[in-house]
This record gives sequence, C-alpha cells and structure tokens, in this order.
Amino acid sequence: MSTFYLDLVNGDDAKDGTTWAKAWKTFNNGPRVDRIAPGDLIKVAKTPDPISLGINATWNDNSYTLALASALTKNIEMCESAWSVATNVTDADETYYFKEGTKSRKFSIAAAFVSGKIAYKSFASQNFSAYSKITFWIRTNAFVNSNVLKICLCSDVNGNTIVNTATISDYFYSNRWYAFTISTGALGAAIQSVALYANSDPGTITIYLDDILACGNLDLRTLIGKNIATDTFWPIRSINDTTVRLGNPQDNATYGLVYRGVSETVALYRKPTFNPWLSAGDGDYLTQTNKSGEVNNLITFSGGWNTVSGLQDGETWIDGIIGYGWGLYLINRDYVKLDHISYIRCYYGIRDYDNCTGIQLDTVECSFNQSYGLYCYSSDPIVFDSDSWVLRTIRAYGNSSFGIYSSNCHKWDVDTVRGVNTYMGIDAYKNNYSSWKNITCLKNSGYGFLLQSSYDVQIDTTDCDYNGSPGVGLSTCPNINAKNIGADNNLSDGLRISQSSGAVFDNVDCASNSDNGVDISNSINVKIKDLTTSGNASGALVTYDSQVFLNNPSMGEAIKIYFDLYYFFGRDQFVSVKKYQQTANDHRIFLGEGTITSETAIRHTASGLAWKMTPLRAGQKLRLLPNNFKLTVIGNKEVTINVYVRKNAAYNGNAPRLVLIGGVLSGISSDVVDSLSVGVDTWEQLEVKGTPTESGVLEFYVDCDGTAGDIFVDDFGVFQAA
Repeated sequence: MSTFYLDLVNGDDAKDGTTWAKAWKTFNNGPRVDRIAPGDLIKVAKTPDPISLGINATWNDNSYTLALASALTKNIEMCESAWSVATNVTDADETYYFKEGTKSRKFSIAAAFVSGKIAYKSFASQNFSAYSKITFWIRTNAFVNSNVLKICLCSDVNGNTIVNTATISDYFYSNRWYAFTISTGALGAAIQSVALYANSDPGTITIYLDDILACGNLDLRTLIGKNIATDTFWPIRSINDTTVRLGNPQDNATYGLVYRGVSETVALYRKPTFNPWLSAGDGDYLTQTNKSGEVNNLITFSGGWNTVSGLQDGETWIDGIIGYGWGLYLINRDYVKLDHISYIRCYYGIRDYDNCTGIQLDTVECSFNQSYGLYCYSSDPIVFDSDSWVLRTIRAYGNSSFGIYSSNCHKWDVDTVRGVNTYMGIDAYKNNYSSWKNITCLKNSGYGFLLQSSYDVQIDTTDCDYNGSPGVGLSTCPNINAKNIGADNNLSDGLRISQSSGAVFDNVDCASNSDNGVDISNSINVKIKDLTTSGNASGALVTYDSQVFLNNPSMGEAIKIYFDLYYFFGRDQFVSVKKYQQTANDHRIFLGEGTITSETAIRHTASGLAWKMTPLRAGQKLRLLPNNFKLTVIGNKEVTINVYVRKNAAYNGNAPRLVLIGGVLSGISSDVVDSLSVGVDTWEQLEVKGTPTESGVLEFYVDCDGTAGDIFVDDFGVFQAA
C-alpha cells in the first residue's frame, strides 16, 4: 500500500508521483494501471482557499442578482446596440442567446470574409488603466480553432489603433457559451472603441458576443460566495457595474440561477478552482479512475492537501467552467474512494455507469453542472450481493437536472446530503435495501427527495422545504421505514405517498405547504405516528384508495382529514386515528361515507367507550367496522349477536341496522337484519341470530346513512349455544 501525489497545476505525469516534488499532473495519465494497486492512497493538491474580494455584497433569497458595495469591474460594452461591421459581415440584435440586459450582438460572417476586423463599437473615451484583464462571453455556431479570434481595445473611434489585445488561445466548440478572461497587462487609459478581429479566416460562421468587461480579481468565470459551511460558491451569468447576475454557463435569455439562502449583507469571497480542460465535450472526461481496488483495499483519491504543510486543510475543486465534460467518469471501477474532491460546472459532476460497486464518496460537492450532479446507473437491476455505495457529506447545488440520481443501484448507505436549487434534489429509483439519513433538499423546482420503485429502505431525518413539488415523495415503495420527516413550505404537498403499502413513519412534520400536508393514494397499511401539520392550504391529510393508520396526530388545519372524491370511495379506504389531536381515549375512523368516533359522554353503560357514527351521504352506508367484525364459530350451533343502538334528534338517515352477513358460511344463506325502531335519544338492543352448518368465521356490522346527525353504538354481545 503506497502513497502517491497529484498536483493539477504543478505536476508532471512523466514523474513517478512519489513526493509533492515528483507529483503527477492528471488523473487520467498519472495514476495509470501499471503505477497503482489496491490499497493505494493518491493525495491531490488542494485548490487555493477562498479569497476575500475586499467588499461586501447583499444577497437576497429568491433573487437572481446580488448587489456589490462597489464595482470591481468596469463595463467596456454591454452589446445592447448595433456595432459597425466590415464588408461581408452583418450585425443584428439577438434576443434569445444573450447573457446581460435583453440582447447580445449577433455577427453573421459570409464566406467572402477572410480576416481582419469583423466589427467595432465606439464610445466616449474611457480609462481602463486600473484593470489588467478583459472578460467576455462568446458563442459560435461552428467550431473555432485556437488563436483565430481576439477582442481589442483601441484608442481611436474606428477600432483601428489597437492598445490592448485579448486573443482567445483556446479552441471552442459550436453552440456553447464560453466565458473567457484574458490577461493583457494594464489596459489603456484613453480607449474609444472595442473591436472583434479574426487573425485568420473563421469560415462562414455566426458569432454571438456579450458583456465585455475590464476586470481584475472578479470576472465572468469567478465563483463567488459567503465562505460559510451552509452555502456554496455561485457561478456568474453577467456583471453590470455593481449588479451581479447568477447563472449556469449555458443559460440563455431570461434563465438564470435564483439564489437560495439567507438574505444578508456580508463579505464577498471568490473560490479558485482547477480547470484541467476548458474545451472538453460532453462525453470527455476531466478525470477518471484507471483501476479498481478490492474489498477492504480501496484505491483512494484524497483531495484538499496542502503541498507545503502536508496537512489536509482544504478541498480540491475541479471546474469544467462552461458546463461540459464529465467531471469524473466511473465505468467498471469498483472499490474506489474520493474525499474532499468536488466537480463544478461540468456536464455531469460524477457519472457511474454499469454498476460500480464499493464506491465511497466523502465530503464531495457536485454543483452547477449542466445535467446531473451525481448520476449512477446500473444496467443490471438485480445485484444484491454487491457492496453498497457509501455517501457522506455530499452537496449538490444548482444542477440543471437532478442533484443526485440513481437507477437500479441498491444497498446505498447515505448520510448528510444537501440537494439545493436543482430540477430535483434527489431521485432514487430502484434503490432497494438502502439507508438515507440527514437529507436536506431545499428550493428545487421539482421534488425535494423522491424515492421510486424501491423496498426495504430506511429514511431518517429529512429537511425538504420550499420545493416546487412535494418535499418528500414515495412512489411504489413498499415496506419503507421513515422517521423524523420534515417537509414545509413546498408548492404542493409536504409528503406524498403513492402505491407504497406497508410504509411506516414516525415523527412527521408538514407545515405551510401549498396543497396538503400529507397526500396518500393507492396504499394500504400505511402507519404514521406523531404527525404534526399546520397551515397547509388544502388540508392536513388527503387520501384515496388507501388504508391509513395515524397514532397521536396534531393537525392544525380546519380541514384535517378528507377523501379525494374524484376517485371511488368505499369501505376499502379509511383513515383510522388513535389519540386524535393527541387526546387520550379519542379514537376515530374516517371514511368517505362518514366518521366513526370513540364516545365517552353518551354510553349505554356508565364506563368504557361507546362509538359515535356520523354519516355524510344519503343512501351510502357508513359501516362499523369498515371491514366488518369477525367471529369464529362452531358448526350446527346457534349464534346470537346483539348491540345497543340509539340516534339523536338531528339524525336524518334510514334506520340504523345490525347485519349478520349471509352467504359466508353454509346454513346462513342471506343477511339477517334487525333495525332501530324507537325514537330519538333512546337505547334499543338490536339482535340477530343464525345457525351455521359448518365451522368458520362469520362477519357482522352496524350501519347507517344520512347527511346529518349521529347514531351511538355500545355493549356488543356475542353468544353461541352450548
């Protein structure tokens, strides 16, 4: 078991990697198959620590922009109005592909153009001498080679007398925005125009240009933030004087990133990153692992190492910058561990394909990627004997698709995950035998945390708030055990359960959601202990085609439990509540046809409990119990069942009945019925008899209907002749 060293800035893959002085430079070519073995540790140099920009910035929750206390850049050209163009070039307003304001410049270059000045824009003389860099956005509809295009600052008004030149030394692909920041030395003190030049023939091409700035430590590639553990560093879409607009690299038109966090004015920091390959395509790998480890002998890539002190006192941030390239690609690599290494602004942050096993991620961030933060897929969905993935302290902010997505990946062990400001925080599909703990999914446009088609999963402690869909969702997930579930202020339900029979919850808190606190459908034997709801717009709990058991709920809404009557309602669906509103001896059953409540004030006997039945609908029978009373009997012996029943003055339904169901056992071929015949507020004993000719289980019930009033039921008696 050996230790090797990797430095993405100062390394050299030709060296042996045995010290920092001999460190490798890349993941792809340094730790090759012939150089490393299971159990080896590869220490990766850290990115520089966050750097103060020397000013405060005002952040506002749910805002696309932040305000700087003072400007750190100076506008050269915002590209909102027409430029003067060369022969064989046309200029137009572009109102979709733009970064700042409401438009960019669109230069269409014909085949007859060869090289030289493409276009220029004049303005009143400006002093940019306090700055040494030019930063700008550019996009083309065709591939452009390196050193073809350049931005020039000129001292004349026609873009001819060049003072500063910013040549684009990287090649770049078509139909992608690139933010370039180019050092030029001190910029000119009397600049009157900016020009776009071609050093060589760019071909027939369309070029989009926007947000051209003079800059220093803050530029369009910079990640900015508060430098606090509960937040991240955010990418910039545009800068205009003291206004910074957040956004992912490929955002167009009015799209951008909405800041999600605490509104406050605090010191502003920039986060340096490593960019191993600016012009990577979406299938290129910025880093990859070349070899698998073994059980108990993982190959570990450990980031955040200080090359001077030898301490692990930071993190390593690998940055795709433009939203392309796969940060880390795992294919057929098992028993690999990453810690303190993060992937930012790639296409995928980390992508696993084809069931890599025994993977461990610890203190990893996958944020602001063009697609998924962490994407894991297995082509073999029935692999239960493989070792689980272990995830610890994972952050996924602002990815354009999912923060974390897994498909056909089982036996995951997850603790402390944040999925914030993405399409969906976490989507786990066919994630059987897994454990999810300390899950925070905030302000995603879809679900916070969605578990699908999975069973035998443990969930412990969620904070899934302010999402555009339900905070927590279970879909086709039988036998789930979950506790300490929080889902507040979502633009839908707090907790949604569908086709997930046998799910068991303990301590659920759903408040201030735009629809229901809890929505349960097509699920039986769902148990929730200690449910707390308040302020949910539609109600505390809605259900259809389900059987739900609540224990000790506290529901603050006026509408506490109701049935979605768009769907069929009947005795097969109900909500049974023990200790309703956390009150001892208050037990209730809610059905589509009415409510059954334990009763202490009106009883036939002076002790114990009676049942109060409150029907809701005429002609649709409310039945005690919903699935009938069951009675084991011996054949050829008469059975007698009796019960005391009364009604109050408000009751307007048909006469309440005691019914012994016929056709269940031989000898009792049809229902045996006795109905209440006395007036209001008077107890009457109803009695039915029958003699089955075979042993088995008989069923009986009490029912009523109507739209007002109550009936009361007490003191059942069941007898069978000797």
